[in-house]
Amino acid sequence: MMVLSNIRNTIHNNGIHISEDRILFYHNYEINFVHNSPQNIAHYEILALILYDFLNLFKEINSKTKNK
Repeated sequence: MMVLSNIRNTIHNNGIHISEDRILFYHNYEINFVHNSPQNIAHYEILALILYDFLNLFKEINSKTKNK
């Protein structure tokens, strides 16, 4: 969720506005978010991985709520 949140913020704000630079590791990617710089990592492979992970999370949540 942190990766998606930072991607969204950089697209919305035309650059991420954070107090310090961040490096996030997601699957086999090292993702750098640099203060006041536009992101360049929202390519299809990472977005597809995020979507896949969200779908799996929703499936897991849904299966747990049905068992209650």
